[in-house]
Amino acid sequence: METESEEIEIQPTVSNTSQNETSNADVVSRLENRSENLVSEGCSLTDHDSILFSLDDAHSMQRTEEDDSFFELTSNEVRKLYNEQVQKNLLD
Repeated sequence: METESEEIEIQPTVSNTSQNETSNADVVSRLENRSENLVSEGCSLTDHDSILFSLDDAHSMQRTEEDDSFFELTSNEVRKLYNEQVQKNLLD
């Protein structure tokens, strides 16, 4: 008794993971640049409970229509960014 064997070709799926990672890295970079700009303009981050950033730059959101959403950093995140900037300035 002979059985026919079928060859099944498995196609790899294409993932957009690397594109999303790039977009997320871009968003993080933009947030860091904005916080550095605030510090360089004399804005003391310790005076604020939070800093709002517009999500218009967040490509990973892939919104089709404009909205006025905001990304809010917690006070701990702001303090961390501020402390990192102070450490960087001390090392320079």
